[in-house]
Amino acid sequence: MNHTIMKAIIASICLSMVFGISALAQPAGNTGTPVKMTTYTFATNDGQALELDLYVDETAPVTGKRPVMIFSYGGAWENGRKEDGKAFSEAFAREGFVAVSINYRLGIRKLREQGTQIGQDNFASAYSNAIRMGVEDLFDATRFVLDRAGELNIDPVKVLICGSSAGAINSLTAEFFICNDNPIATSRLPQGFNYAGVISCAGGVWVTDTADLIWKKNPCPILAFHGTKDQLVPFGKSIMGGGNFGAFGPDYFVPQLLAMQVPCIKHVFNEADHIIAMIYNNVPARHEMFGFIDRIFAGDKISVVSTETYYDKAPTLQDLYRAAAQQQQQ
Repeated sequence: MNHTIMKAIIASICLSMVFGISALAQPAGNTGTPVKMTTYTFATNDGQALELDLYVDETAPVTGKRPVMIFSYGGAWENGRKEDGKAFSEAFAREGFVAVSINYRLGIRKLREQGTQIGQDNFASAYSNAIRMGVEDLFDATRFVLDRAGELNIDPVKVLICGSSAGAINSLTAEFFICNDNPIATSRLPQGFNYAGVISCAGGVWVTDTADLIWKKNPCPILAFHGTKDQLVPFGKSIMGGGNFGAFGPDYFVPQLLAMQVPCIKHVFNEADHIIAMIYNNVPARHEMFGFIDRIFAGDKISVVSTETYYDKAPTLQDLYRAAAQQQQQ
């Protein structure tokens, strides 16, 4: 990728606060909702106390132990907060999940607060470090929940993760680290642990010093939502930062999953941009998520390895606001 294009990407990422949900106030939940939210401090990293919000609906019909959904917000590692996942987490709690929305360290924000300018010479190190911190914090939150499996009545083999934009990149890169025995994973997660599935809303695997993705072990099932004209997170493959930083979107990694016979579903929005990062607030998209989860929880074998759905029209920002409001009113 040439310097001009990389500068454009950096400028676009700086504008991603438009999609950071911290800038998109969500409607308040219903009074008297059976969903209970409890906040915990799950780790202290680099002197920063990190919190998660845990949502449970004790009235939701559950047979056996509860599955878990852990959500990571978007915002280019500069913006966002755990409350951005409130409507999403409440929806999953009503389906019987222990739903968790986490905070994580915002590495790019920290650099900018220090006055660091990001350019070609430090692009790879800046963003790979921000992702590393986000993945570490995701793993720490996961371990916090797993360590309380008995107390929370959760099934440790049914822990899923979902992310939006930067949170989706954290989530997919976390799975890549697990599959490649990265020390960040092996030092923080129980031996042999893997997620039951990953749901990506405009995300990708972003890693340094590689022109390709090499999976040492097969990843877990993956569901990806992405726009073909995403200006922030490449739909396919892009090499940035002077050739030292690879961004691999679903148009690149899904064929790899198919070759490995890994269950995966790809929802592609033709001509859509980074608005798809917000699709977790879209009720029909959530139905697709629940369908995906039902399939991977149905048994050890899934007859359909991959489904690809193409849409000619993406939901608008207003649609996503409306969907979040309607969900809160149910």
